[in-house]
Amino acid sequence: MALGKGLKGRGELFKKTEADQAEASSSKTEEAAPDRAETFPAKTSRQITRKSLYLAEDLSERLRLYCFQKRKKENTVISKALEAFLIQEGF
Repeated sequence: MALGKGLKGRGELFKKTEADQAEASSSKTEEAAPDRAETFPAKTSRQITRKSLYLAEDLSERLRLYCFQKRKKENTVISKALEAFLIQEGF
């Protein structure tokens, strides 16, 4: 089989079947779309700054798992947690 030619050179590598197309369209309607406010940050006058940080491996994994299950972005969760911490500390 030649690379990119699909099965037996017929170009079927990425061709969808009717069953696949029906399943794909039905699964789109069943899935709950994430809240737009969670997906796209609100347009504000706040400037965004890039930061790099190191996390303990277990903390990083817990963050990744939480964000995956809740369908949230890691930077959103970290920003909210840091904001709450700084307010609590009086900053």
